[in-house]
Amino acid sequence: MILTSYPSLSDPGLLRTLKARGVGKFIAYELPLDMAAARYGVHFEVVMNGARDSDDLRVLDVNEDRTVRLFRFSGL
Repeated sequence: MILTSYPSLSDPGLLRTLKARGVGKFIAYELPLDMAAARYGVHFEVVMNGARDSDDLRVLDVNEDRTVRLFRFSGL
């Protein structure tokens, strides 16, 4: 789960950033920010408070099992 300031999932800058971090393939869904904040709670606030203006990508969660539990595909 990532948070990004890029305008879309297909933005060339986002794709370059992901590739530079070793992510060549991915499945992506855009989620409302308030939904992510509600489901991650305090952890979301910690990640957002650590963000700098120069951050274009923040990792919210690396545990895909937890992400799938919080955001069911049927609800996307």
